[in-house]
This record gives sequence, C-alpha cells and structure tokens, in this order.
Amino acid sequence: MANLIEDLGVGYVNENLAGALLFHNNVPHLIQEVRSDRISTTAFQGNMAKPVQVGGVNLPAKLLDKGFESLAHPPLGYRTAAAGKVLLELKNKQSFKRGLQLAEVITRFPPVTTYIAERFDIDLAYYMRSDVKAVACVENCFIPLAKGLEMIKAGEIFVFAISPKLAVIPCSRPKEYLEIVYEGRPVGNISIEGVVTGKITNVKSIMENLNGK
Repeated sequence: MANLIEDLGVGYVNENLAGALLFHNNVPHLIQEVRSDRISTTAFQGNMAKPVQVGGVNLPAKLLDKGFESLAHPPLGYRTAAAGKVLLELKNKQSFKRGLQLAEVITRFPPVTTYIAERFDIDLAYYMRSDVKAVACVENCFIPLAKGLEMIKAGEIFVFAISPKLAVIPCSRPKEYLEIVYEGRPVGNISIEGVVTGKITNVKSIMENLNGK
C-alpha cells in the first residue's frame, strides 16, 4: 500500500487517525491532525518518572508511506516502574479507529502492586495519565531474570517485568518463592535461586521468555 493519504484521502485519514500514537525515532507522537503535507502531533519524551509533553510538533506526511504498517507500535503488556515497586500492565481496549489510540490504552496492576504502593505511599493513578502511558510504551524497563532475582534478594526491588508478557511478583505461599505471571495469569513459582516449581502451562513459550527470547 502506498501513502495512506494518497490512497484513502486526507479527510478519511484525519478522521480515523486523530488520537492515535505514531512512533517516530522511538518517540511516541499523539496525532492531532493529518494534512496532505504534514502530521500535527504532540510528542512525549522523557520516561515514566518524568514525562515531557511537547506540543506543536509537525512530522512529514511521508511517514505514512508504509500504509497501516506505519502505525505499528511496541508490544504493550508489563512494565517495571517506580524503581521496582510497581508492576503495571498496559492493555489496548478495542477501538473502531486505526492505530493505537492513546485514550484506549488502559493501565492495570496486579493486586500485590496495590499493596506495595500503599506501603510506600505511591499514587497508582499517576500511571494512568496519558503522558505516562505514552512514554511507557517505549521505555526499556525490562530486567533479565537472573538480575531481577539478585535485586529482589538484595532488597533493591519487589517486582519486575522480564518482557511485555512475563513478570515476577511476590508470592505469599510458599514465602520462599516468587510468582511468575504470564499475560495476566499466574503460571508457576520460582525461588530466589531460579528454581521453577508448580504447574506451568505453555512450558515452551514460558521458558523462551525466561531466556529473553
């Protein structure tokens, strides 16, 4: 497919892409208006701890030359935040519009994150802000399994995302183990030493993610 504007017309593209995120040079841009020669956006820079919103950023219309592939976005899912005190999960609600609509991205938290946030007086509503969600899409906040287990053992973090699909959180029983969650589902336990126990579904897929593939 050629440029979306040429194929579908600027009116249709503007109506359907307004509010979508366009990722350019690893920076999320919220599309405000599409014209024949440019895309008016608001850019989100920085990170979840300190997002920076920059309005009035114009991008060239040629960024839509790859058709709807131009609207590709990083995988949503788990993110490590607040120095390992918050585990959040980004989910995309269904929308009739094209692209990743920022307003349709919701933030979810495992119950244990709510408990930890209360303990450290962390406002989880902060992670539901549009600017925070936008930068969370591109922030590299994943921790390899072995390193994450070491950091938990040292008391440096409490939770961590290994990948967008896989995370590790505290487990109440047995206390010496942590819980592995895969796409929102508990799938097993792992000790600080890295010993996996319990019934795990989709073993091959889980282990591929454990190895960072």
